[in-house]
Amino acid sequence: MRVKLAAVALLPALAACTMTPVSQGPVDCYSAVDATRYNHLYLQLDVGGSYSVRLLGDITVWGTATGQWTVSGSQISLQPIQADGQLVGFAPTLYRNPDGSLSLPKGSLPFSGWSRLAASGCGP
Repeated sequence: MRVKLAAVALLPALAACTMTPVSQGPVDCYSAVDATRYNHLYLQLDVGGSYSVRLLGDITVWGTATGQWTVSGSQISLQPIQADGQLVGFAPTLYRNPDGSLSLPKGSLPFSGWSRLAASGCGP
């Protein structure tokens, strides 16, 4: 009986607590491949609005970028803070499709025939 009363007495105190996630892990990870199937793009959207993206070829890293992302409706905008290689100037607005994939604007990346960015594990 005393245990039940103690538990009931703690409920208001517990309700006032806020939980902070232990891990600030990725919110979502996406990947896409170009028409040659040699080049891959990996995008990681993190808690707090930061992102990282890597453009990998079959034998090289074509570029990397990090920055901030924001959401407005079905659009995700990327604002780079740091970029190198082929990702210098890569600041597209991505469009979330009904199936959860993301579409890249045509011409936003080198090479051609990019697939939609599909939900995936976080990189190779």
